[in-house]
Amino acid sequence: MSQQDLSALISLIEDPDESIYSAVRRELEERGEQILPHLENWWESHDFGPLFHHRVGELIQCIQYKSVYTRLKEWAEHPQSTLLEGWLIINRYQYPSFDEYELRRQVSKLRQDIWLELNDELTALETVNVFNYILYRAAGFRPANDPSTTPQQYYLSDVLSCRSGNDISLAMLYLSLAESLDIPIYGVDGPGPMLMCYANPVFDDLEALDHLENLEDLSVLDQLPDAFHEDILFYIDALAMGAIVARHDASGGREGNGQPLLPCTHQQLMVRMLQSLTTAYRQQGKDDKAGELETLLSVLGEK
Repeated sequence: MSQQDLSALISLIEDPDESIYSAVRRELEERGEQILPHLENWWESHDFGPLFHHRVGELIQCIQYKSVYTRLKEWAEHPQSTLLEGWLIINRYQYPSFDEYELRRQVSKLRQDIWLELNDELTALETVNVFNYILYRAAGFRPANDPSTTPQQYYLSDVLSCRSGNDISLAMLYLSLAESLDIPIYGVDGPGPMLMCYANPVFDDLEALDHLENLEDLSVLDQLPDAFHEDILFYIDALAMGAIVARHDASGGREGNGQPLLPCTHQQLMVRMLQSLTTAYRQQGKDDKAGELETLLSVLGEK
């Protein structure tokens, strides 16, 4: 479609005939993200009255939401997708026009700062101490004052700008950095505040187990003998400035049955984050946003 034809179509948005508007809207929606700059330009530079601005605003939000839905679906269908990629998609839900390059640059800077302090001789505990020093002391990240009911604390943009987050967002930042550095720190989806675990890098040994088909899925650990669980060295509490939690304290204290808390997949972490974010919006009375997030959850296999 030429620029002239597109402009003519957009000009019909304020047509009072609902059937004409519906046809125009369908045509524009089908063109997806590529027409957003044109819609935004018309919304800002043309004064066609409140009906036009209302409809264009709704159309922009609809196209942006569909884009997030599609991207999240594609992310969920690829097990190799990184946790950071998924988090950036959710960030786009709240901040459709955010500067993704700038957020990646800030995360990359944190990664570089950690990498400069690492070496092959460090123990697991020393490696975690490096993470904690860079994140909490040098970069100044800290727990939010009221993390449980503030939706903004779940978004990467806010976490990086405010240098604060809740148990989930701080853990996701920690885990994203660990993944980019090939450090064997994994998320744990257990009861209470989110924990992480440091495990010996033994997952290549799973190749010897014929009954396991998907070696990318860390949730298969619950199928393995208890002896394998010894490879979880300790747990890490991101909300407590990276404090170390002993294995027996995490397993017995949180589940009450002495069973170890096992690593989970990126998708399980994203489900937990979206469920918590949905609850936060419900508590603020924003049922429309909560409903949209529940639809995104369905992409990840949760409702």
